[in-house]
Amino acid sequence: MLLAVFFFSIMDVSMKWLSYHYSPFQVSFFRGACSLPFVMLWFAHSGRIEHLKTGKPMWHLVRGLMSVLFLVGVVIGLRELTLANAYAIFFSAPLLVALLSIIFLQEKVGIRRWSSIVIGLVGVLIALNPSGDGFFSLGAIACLFGVFGYSVVVIVIKKMSTTETTFAMVFYFLLSLTVGCGILSLFDWQPMQWEHWPVLLALGLSGSIGQYLITEAFRLAPVSVITPLDYSALIWGALFGYVIWLEVPALHVWLGAAIIIGSGLYLMIRESKTNSSPIKTPEIK
Repeated sequence: MLLAVFFFSIMDVSMKWLSYHYSPFQVSFFRGACSLPFVMLWFAHSGRIEHLKTGKPMWHLVRGLMSVLFLVGVVIGLRELTLANAYAIFFSAPLLVALLSIIFLQEKVGIRRWSSIVIGLVGVLIALNPSGDGFFSLGAIACLFGVFGYSVVVIVIKKMSTTETTFAMVFYFLLSLTVGCGILSLFDWQPMQWEHWPVLLALGLSGSIGQYLITEAFRLAPVSVITPLDYSALIWGALFGYVIWLEVPALHVWLGAAIIIGSGLYLMIRESKTNSSPIKTPEIK
């Protein structure tokens, strides 16, 4: 899981770097198109191509459309904010998933779960620094939009997980990004520059390796054990942001992130003790 988070951080760095040269739709297209060949090689090597069969094509279509929307929001957020600030907002996703599970999956909830959700959302407000212009900035709005879309996708995955395989959900996720964002990017397509190919290669490799590692992590260990390790992304975000772009996260970002992480960890502990359905799945990266 730690290695998966590291490689996904490299993927985010690649998308952030590309977002300064190409539109969000084109960068999202690169995310799918650069990873799809490596994932197909993984499927072919495992001999599980038959696992791509699906009985719920419409659910995959709905999930694909939402994935296109949320990833575009993520790309814009990564472009406009520091990596650490964007990650602090992204960490609120498990809290929103828990909230949406109450609404759409009719999951029972007690005062402790509600409290962790509310406190976590307060942490988001602190990280956004509403006293300044951070709350209404394009990057903040895009990140929040991405988190909402991401959370809806997780709810859809919960609906699909009883019949669909991990292979099918990974493949159709990447295929949706490639086709959907590819079509949308045609309206503002920028010719590829040769010097950007190493970044595209890093994007494809890091996304594919991260996907494989996180799938293995969820296969080998309980969700409640490995999911908290996802928060190590904040360390890589702060490090890569400083080394590459000289980004230094403000104090309110660290404070908000600490509150969000604490609320998320508490929620995960409560979920594991009550044997509730996992609030995070390996197929959504």
